[in-house]
Amino acid sequence: MLLRALIKTATEDKRMVRSGYYPFVSLVAMSMFVPEAKVLLRRPEVVAGQEARETQTRYGAAFTWQVLDNGRLTGASRQIESARQALAITLRQLEENVPRELASLAHTLESVDAKLGALRQSAGQAEEALTLVEQRLKLGEATQLEFLNAQGNLLSTQDGLLQAVFENECARAEFDRLTGRYLEIGSRPAP
Repeated sequence: MLLRALIKTATEDKRMVRSGYYPFVSLVAMSMFVPEAKVLLRRPEVVAGQEARETQTRYGAAFTWQVLDNGRLTGASRQIESARQALAITLRQLEENVPRELASLAHTLESVDAKLGALRQSAGQAEEALTLVEQRLKLGEATQLEFLNAQGNLLSTQDGLLQAVFENECARAEFDRLTGRYLEIGSRPAP
């Protein structure tokens, strides 16, 4: 979503760079007038006694234009285009990687869910074992070491359970990132 917006912005930037430039236009005009006083051309007499004289007036115009930017327009345009192409390549790679990342994420979620189920069952058994050791300790049939071992087992199981919950939440956050959920929420207009 963000990369698409950046690509669109780069395209607009390139258009603005090109539209903000006006080419150098040079117009050249010329004229030439030859008065009648000078004989430019002698023609054979058409009518006897008449001398042919001619007055010439020549007009001409020429124009030319050329773009003189010393590479500023071309360089800026090419730089923006290369950035846009890099963003497009990154977008394509990310779009190609999404199915593979989603499959990996699905596998991660399945294994974390299985781990959570096993740790919940272990935590229940560790609590039962601690309760049993406490009762045996009160009756004098268990030692303090057995009680501390049972308590340590319960704590390590609860620690593993918390770590599995953390991994699960991280995997769900990664799923939200891959699907673009947070970008959609951030791009909604304010009410």
